[in-house]
Amino acid sequence: MIRVREALRLTPFQEFELQAGGGGLENEITNVTMLDYETDARDYSAFQRGDFILSSLYFAKNDESLILEAFRALAVKGISGFAIKTVYYFTISEPLRRLAEAANIPIFTFHTTSMEDIIIDVNDLMKERDQQVIYGRLLDQLLASSPTSWTRGCGPFAPPPMPSCAPGLKTILSPPARAPASFRWTSGASTTACSCTVAGCCCCSPARARRRRPPPGWPCAPSCRPCA
Repeated sequence: MIRVREALRLTPFQEFELQAGGGGLENEITNVTMLDYETDARDYSAFQRGDFILSSLYFAKNDESLILEAFRALAVKGISGFAIKTVYYFTISEPLRRLAEAANIPIFTFHTTSMEDIIIDVNDLMKERDQQVIYGRLLDQLLASSPTSWTRGCGPFAPPPMPSCAPGLKTILSPPARAPASFRWTSGASTTACSCTVAGCCCCSPARARRRRPPPGWPCAPSCRPCA
């Protein structure tokens, strides 16, 4: 999910001109879709809250009043924005401008940009944002896990250290496979310290230290890893 203001930074939006509804630039976009032929029957049931709509206004090329009718129906649904490709109309009417301002739904005009390019770029940005949210949640879950699960294998609060890095201790997490020589961080009220042993294993155990996140991509393993 992204906001209209964020989408305006994408390349296909560079020629967009805001005509009305500037108060809605923080509206959240959940989908980008086109409106042209669906309105022959004046049926707007397919559109949903958060839709950012692109249209050449083909459906209203012979009757300008249909534009205001369509926008009013879409505003009730809570669309995030409306962009008009200037094929049949180059400006918007004053009643349409007032409605957009009152509803805080931005209306843009654009001239040459392909609608397909707009849809592709916005969808790519939304997918990227969704992935960031997922990865962030996974990292939070790892950092919030119990410190006792990090100390199995070595440390004063776990069984005695292994004499060497057994295969089972080297394949705990995904890459990177090798750990820094030493580091520490805090999760909740507990601090974990990791350091290299004489056997060349990086092991973790509870300790006291200032709050610090683990190295990116490598949460503390529940056992030991080869030292970098």
